[in-house]
Amino acid sequence: ATRVDSELNIVRAKPSLRLGSMQAVESGMLLLAFAMLSSAWGSCAPSETTLCMSLNVYASETGYFEFAGKTGPSPDIVVKIGQTYSFDQTDPSNWYHAVGFAFYPDGAHGETWGGPERAEVEGAGQLLYKINGAATTCPDAGDTGLDCYEPEFFHPRAKWMSKNYTAELTITQEMADASF
Repeated sequence: ATRVDSELNIVRAKPSLRLGSMQAVESGMLLLAFAMLSSAWGSCAPSETTLCMSLNVYASETGYFEFAGKTGPSPDIVVKIGQTYSFDQTDPSNWYHAVGFAFYPDGAHGETWGGPERAEVEGAGQLLYKINGAATTCPDAGDTGLDCYEPEFFHPRAKWMSKNYTAELTITQEMADASF
């Protein structure tokens, strides 16, 4: 197996959703260690490819995400290159906390305060944000739809809770290579 020393951080908006200690395994799989936490997951049904997210606001200064069926503040989640994973944010605790994906801690916000932006997962075929099961379609959708998805999280709570929010992440060889 090839060890990846860099961290893969998959959050753009606070709180940080950290994927660390990524390993490329001989079988073509990746092992990602998450640093997150939880509450209840509403109507989401967790599976090997559906990750039901919630936010535990008491877990840290800014809160941490947690996944249904996973224990501890840093559960290991095994993912396969070529597989798509759905990060389901329908739990009410996710309001104001849209998930984003990047290769470094604190997302694209720079290595130091005010530093240059760092790489994010934002390519077509790697990431797709959906609302009510459909790709976002606002004028600023771009390749992933983040700029349509993220603003929805700041709508009044009742309006936000009337929709289902998911981010679909497809693990590509390019992503695995970029994480080295």
